[in-house]
Amino acid sequence: MDQNTTVIEVAGELTGTEAAVDAALTQAVRLMRRMMEARRELGLPVGVGEPALRSVTAAITALGQAQLDVARTHGDLHALQNDLGLGAVAFGPLLKPAPSVPGTERRTG
Repeated sequence: MDQNTTVIEVAGELTGTEAAVDAALTQAVRLMRRMMEARRELGLPVGVGEPALRSVTAAITALGQAQLDVARTHGDLHALQNDLGLGAVAFGPLLKPAPSVPGTERRTG
C-alpha cells in the first residue's frame, strides 16, 4: 500500500470516528430528553430517576470531551503529515474550532 492510500484511509477513519461520536452524543441527549418527558408523563416527582439522569449526564459530558478530542486529532494528524512530508490530504480543522478558541489548542507530546 502506498503512502497516499494509507493517509487517505486514516483520514476516512477519522471522519468516521467523528461522525460516530457525534451520533452517540446526539442519541444520549435524546435519551435524556425522553427520560425527563417520561417522568412528567407518568406524573412522577422531580427526584425520581435522578441517579439514571446523572448517569446519562456523565455520558453526555464524556461524549462531549470525546468530540473535542477527536476534533483536535485533525490538527495533530495534519501536523504529523507535515512533519513526515506525506501527500496532501485534508486532516486540518476545516470547520472545527480554530486553535485560537480557548480549549482547542493543539496538544504536544
